[in-house]
This record gives sequence, C-alpha cells and structure tokens, in this order.
Amino acid sequence: MKKRAIVLVFLLLAALLLSSCGTSSKTSTSTTTLPTTSTSGGSIVLTVTKGSTTKTYTLADLRALPSTTGTGGTLLSGLNPCQGVAVIDLLNAVGGITAGESISISAAHNYTKTITYDQLTNSTFNYYDKDGNKVTPTTNPVLTAIYTVNGMSLEPDIVHGPVQLGILSSQDLRTDATYWLDNIKEIDILH
Repeated sequence: MKKRAIVLVFLLLAALLLSSCGTSSKTSTSTTTLPTTSTSGGSIVLTVTKGSTTKTYTLADLRALPSTTGTGGTLLSGLNPCQGVAVIDLLNAVGGITAGESISISAAHNYTKTITYDQLTNSTFNYYDKDGNKVTPTTNPVLTAIYTVNGMSLEPDIVHGPVQLGILSSQDLRTDATYWLDNIKEIDILH
C-alpha cells in the first residue's frame, strides 16, 4: 500500500511538472543568430560586440590584422613567445571603449572575466619577475587575443585555442593566471 501511494505521488508530481512545460503566458523575444562562418570563409572563432554592433572573426581574419608579439605567461606556466591581436584593436572595430565602460570576455568553458577600462588602457595588472617579486613594467604590456604560442598555432588545441587571452610584453614579465583565459569566444563592451 505504501509503495502504491509513493508511486501515485510520484506520478502526480510528474504530471504537474509536464503540464507546466506547456504553453506560457510570457511574451517571447526574438534573437538574432550570428552566422557560423564569415565572409572570408572558415568558422567564426571570436565575436566582439558593443551594443547592436557586432564583428565576427575567423582565425584567418585575426591573422590578417596587425599583430602584437611579445612574451607572456604566469608564475606557474613560465614565459612563452606569443602572437595575436591587441584587444583594444578588436574593440575599436566595434566603436571602441570609453571611460566608465568595461569588457566581459567569455570562454568556451562558460568562464567569464570582466576587465575594466583602466586595466585595459593603462595595463593596471599585477606583474612579477621570474622569482615572483612584484615589479613595475617600463612599457605597458598589452592585453591580447593570442593565436600563436611558441610559434605554434593554437588552432588544433581544443583546450587553449584557437584563441587565448593573455598579456604580452617586451619584458620578461609574468601576470596573474586569472588574466589568461583559454579558448575565448566572445568579447562584449559593457556600459
């Protein structure tokens, strides 16, 4: 008898849940789905947005832009020579970033990092020498959408690439690992 009552309660709950999945009185909104390829061919690897302005990039598109090169890494990973596109250049393609705004960078594994205008334009991140001592750079390092590390494309690397976020410098500087994001997909300017 108890088993029958438990089954009956379970069925009643299941029916209630299923009935709530039916029609809804909420109004729906339409969303625009971006194409999965750009005009240059290939899959889109990065989308940059400010308001209603969106720019999509394939790996070939990114490689065709002026590149930033330098070394970068964290205390744990060490330094590596890298190449990519300065994030500020990608933001300028959709109208740029102004004081008071910030950017949200999303990676494929649902990790999101917010970076302020000041961090982006003045490189106000923490920097370390090889021994872990905080140092002040003599020239501003650059927040970069990286597509090449150690001369190797990140394209076949499903963990780190095809595009990785990092901070590059002409100096032997390391940064906090929280500013190195693997497999970034979207950069949005927030108001």
